[in-house]
This record gives sequence, C-alpha cells and structure tokens, in this order.
Amino acid sequence: MTLPNYTVSRTTSLEARAYWESAGAEDVSWVFINGFLESPLFAEVTTPRYMDFALPDGETAAVEIQDIDDDGDLVPWPITVRPNTLPTITWNSVADAVEYRIYQQEGASGSETLIATVEDMEDIIYDIELDEEDELNGAGGVWHFFRVESVDQYENESTRTQWAYWAYDTPAGITNLTVSDGSGSGLFDIEIEE
Repeated sequence: MTLPNYTVSRTTSLEARAYWESAGAEDVSWVFINGFLESPLFAEVTTPRYMDFALPDGETAAVEIQDIDDDGDLVPWPITVRPNTLPTITWNSVADAVEYRIYQQEGASGSETLIATVEDMEDIIYDIELDEEDELNGAGGVWHFFRVESVDQYENESTRTQWAYWAYDTPAGITNLTVSDGSGSGLFDIEIEE
C-alpha cells in the first residue's frame, strides 16, 4: 500500500522528519529506520502522523512505514533484537494452496535461493524461524529480499512479490570498561577488562 502524502524532509543538520497520512485514525503504524523499529506503536491517533529521527548531513537512511488496519486481532510484532540475522517470517494462509515456498536473496544482485518448503496447512497464520544454516549475513548492514509463494496442486506459484529486510549484525558491546584520572590535567586512563 502506498501511503498518501508521504515525505521525508530534513529538520536540522542532524535530524529528519518522516510525515505520512494513514487511511484511518485507528490504523496501526510502525516506523522502521534501516530495518529497525524506531518508533512507538501509533494507534488510535489522528492522522496525519510524523516521526523525527537522527540523520546527520551526508548520510542516508531506508525509511519504512507499515500502516495496518487494526481489527483488534492483527497487530504486527517486529523484530527488535540485535543482531537480527535469524528473523521469523510470518504469512497468512491462502485457499487452494498445498504448500508454501520461501525464497531468500542477499543484496540486489545476489542469486535467489529456496530456503524452506512448508506443507502444514492447519493454521490461519504460519511462521518459520530461520535456523543457523540459513542465518543471514548482516555484517555492516545488508539488505535481504524474501518472498513466500503459495503453490497449488499443479505446482503453480503465486505473484512473486519480494519483501525487503535489513539485517544488521554488530559486535558485542563492551561490558567491563573502567575510566580513571590520568597522569595529568584533562587526561584519563581507560582500561578494558577481558
């Protein structure tokens, strides 16, 4: 769905503002910056909506806004844990489907790979968590493209629509850091313990 009057504009040399209009005041909105949830859930808030986010001069960001008509049962729960290289993929069931195929592609020029086939048809919503074998490359931040295809009894696949996903894997944070007065004015000794 394309959001009406969607714009991103700079507000200062360090910040930008994403602005959009939701179809309804009770729509649920999530805002992702470079694939990560950066906003609280907007729900039952009048439209138009906006959100400010950090964007220093000379840098770019991928801004994704998901507006969903909330019927009381459908609330998206995005991945917020870093690194996010083992996402859970969720989709709805389709009438006449005998199986679902999940494809993944790394980067815009990467080759596409079939990573899973799901044949269990008992639930309305399906989900699959990637395992270590399919862990995404997230070093430095990498776009991945997924598609889930419904397949009928004649092996026909559905629409071949891709969904973009930003995988970002950062090194573990420092936990044992000590800063103390140094040997002279304005100097500090920094020690990292293993």
